[in-house]
Amino acid sequence: KSILKVVVPVEKFPGYNFVGRLLGPRGNTLKELQKESGCKLLIRGKGSVKFRDGESEHQMQEIHPHLREPLHVLIDYEGYAVKRDPTFYRVLELLSPLLTPPRSDADDLVRIALCLTSLPFP
Repeated sequence: KSILKVVVPVEKFPGYNFVGRLLGPRGNTLKELQKESGCKLLIRGKGSVKFRDGESEHQMQEIHPHLREPLHVLIDYEGYAVKRDPTFYRVLELLSPLLTPPRSDADDLVRIALCLTSLPFP
């Protein structure tokens, strides 16, 4: 059994919602990744937990020590902890598109399509 940590590039892309992208709607993206890869994936680190009213960051760090670390994904799987392991390679292949924000060109095309669909037909 191996556990590996993949750091999420929050510093490279500040302001991007990586947790939301990894989880997907109702956690379905993460569930799908786990199903396809055969690995257990855990989102940990700073920004992985929402604070409720009245909870301070310091209190939460005492309860969850992983919050002191940068945002990362823990990969828990059966196999060797080497990059040549097919299971590890497969999960990295599935994770990598989610750890890179979409290009702004693609975002612009989506916005244009949404604007066009919301216009009334003459």
